[in-house]
Amino acid sequence: MVTPVLKHNTKWLAPSPLWQRDLTDPQQRQRFNRPAILRFKNDTFMDELLALMSYYPDRLGEWEAVPETWREPMAEPATAKKLVVPEPVSFFSAQQKRDIARLNKNIGQAGQSQSSSEGLLKLYQPSQQRFYLVTASLVCRKAGLPDRGISPNKLERPAFVVRRITPNDDETAEQLANGEIKVVQGRIQNCTEYAHVGVDSGYQWRDVGDLHPDQLAAAEERLPMFTVGFSDLNGYNRKLLSGLIPVGRREAYLNARTFVETPAGDDAEQEQQNAEKREAVKTLFAQQIAAPWKSLHTLTNNDRANLAGGSNATNRSLSAIEDDMGSPPSGGNNRTVLISREQVQTASWYVLIDLAGFLEKYLNNLWLLIKNNTFSPTALATLTSAERAVFDVLNSVRIGNDITTGPVANRRFLRAELATTNYTNDIEDNLLAVLHRVIVSPDIADNLEAVEELYSSEKAHAAGDPHSLWPQFLFPLADILYPSQIELTVTLPPGTDTSDLAAYEIEHLKIDQLAELITAAIPLDENTAIPEVQARPNSSSLSARDAWFVIRCVYETPNCGPFHPTLLSDPTRPFEMASFFDPDAPGRPVRIPMPMDISPAGLRKYSRNASFMISDALCGKIKGIRKITLGDLVLSVLPW
Repeated sequence: MVTPVLKHNTKWLAPSPLWQRDLTDPQQRQRFNRPAILRFKNDTFMDELLALMSYYPDRLGEWEAVPETWREPMAEPATAKKLVVPEPVSFFSAQQKRDIARLNKNIGQAGQSQSSSEGLLKLYQPSQQRFYLVTASLVCRKAGLPDRGISPNKLERPAFVVRRITPNDDETAEQLANGEIKVVQGRIQNCTEYAHVGVDSGYQWRDVGDLHPDQLAAAEERLPMFTVGFSDLNGYNRKLLSGLIPVGRREAYLNARTFVETPAGDDAEQEQQNAEKREAVKTLFAQQIAAPWKSLHTLTNNDRANLAGGSNATNRSLSAIEDDMGSPPSGGNNRTVLISREQVQTASWYVLIDLAGFLEKYLNNLWLLIKNNTFSPTALATLTSAERAVFDVLNSVRIGNDITTGPVANRRFLRAELATTNYTNDIEDNLLAVLHRVIVSPDIADNLEAVEELYSSEKAHAAGDPHSLWPQFLFPLADILYPSQIELTVTLPPGTDTSDLAAYEIEHLKIDQLAELITAAIPLDENTAIPEVQARPNSSSLSARDAWFVIRCVYETPNCGPFHPTLLSDPTRPFEMASFFDPDAPGRPVRIPMPMDISPAGLRKYSRNASFMISDALCGKIKGIRKITLGDLVLSVLPW
């Protein structure tokens, strides 16, 4: 005896109020088979949707999203002015409203937007006062296309998934830029489609090319949909399924990496987790220590070039500056050196306390040796080979003799006026000695966090001033006059070409190599906490430019077995997600408070999880501006 298997024969279509279209047109037929995206421009969009479906469901097409900018916005739906908050109404009054709507409309043009639909659709964020709903009808393939009943008690549920698409050729990229896609048997032609799948570290993009068009990727993120009931023009009760498109998650979508298959086995999984932890700790080191340290070398290089008349190769003013440093800082060169050194020393103190805190948390064995100031062969033997490599690099950072034993002007280093007091002892000559001083004196870090004024060498080192919060020692990590006197001794990776690099750029490479050594030396276990930092983009991330997305609606029936798999809709119209500062975005009034505390301690409290995307043209302008001196600015505004 054979038992027939009944097929659900269910299909996702466009919202039923939008079905009044000429299906002989291929473009209209494609719109009939795919979900629609509705656009709303106010925070009460849910009330607006409910009122629309209560009184004027046939006008839903007026809210269908089309390309817009703040200069040429989408036409305001004519029906929006008639909407009121839906209230309980009798069948008779509701029927009256439907009769009036039927008399006042053209059946062939029901609720169609009058705006142009050409071009790529861009969805803006809620902060830009735009809200978008994906909307579709789930119907049975019977006469009249009745709505499919959903049984939550059988674990049936509607949802939608956001997928990213990348074109495989230039012609397809041009079609996407025009808002066009070709769908054949559920697949987007000439495009690679990625699903947003969950992994231990978050979400990644996985290629779905090997999956059936009606198959979800493993652990693919489903977003919820809700039901909106309404009565159509014929008095039949119908329903729409809608979901809010999370445009505000644009940065999370763009920063997600491509999916990497985790090897089977507990050891492989632990190794993968350790690699992710090391990458996070490396990013933290780069944000707190490496990036500020490298910026000091860049700053002193630019200041030195300005002193030399814009040339990096020679510093013809060096001897004059050294002679002038014996007098009060009234001269231009003298004042430039003084300001540069004060800025560098200020930043160096904060880098030093951050470095000490980082070592305490992630390289505690090395931190204890520095704290106890114990560097005997027996003590160093307790370090691992990776920790010893870090120790050797940190021990190599010293202040050169030209600064510590040079003329009194350089020996006083940052003092604003010549004094007979010898400040040689206040200039530490070794990084490990400085770290020891910072570790055993917690008040140094506490004072740096509490200081509320900019550093002034005259005030901070004034004789007999017991109230200064600035440290009473000097250890700059870069210098405007003697860059070669403060540098790292570290072996760069084999094959590193430094022939065309400036000295400060080579120091950048050395600091990056120190970050690699520290990352490799960190002991990890399952209890090691991962810092909440944004990992840096790498080659496994999809390009942030030209990021196109589509949405597919999902109907899951897990209790129906393999004979009735998950049902996916055709993809929506392709769209982009606008950035927070998109130039085409509409804008609501936004207040951005500026920092109240602009001291170094106050500014460093802000999170560094921000990146700037600069075009090549703008980058060239910035490089040109960096070469402009004060004299060039003055000459640019003179009338002759």
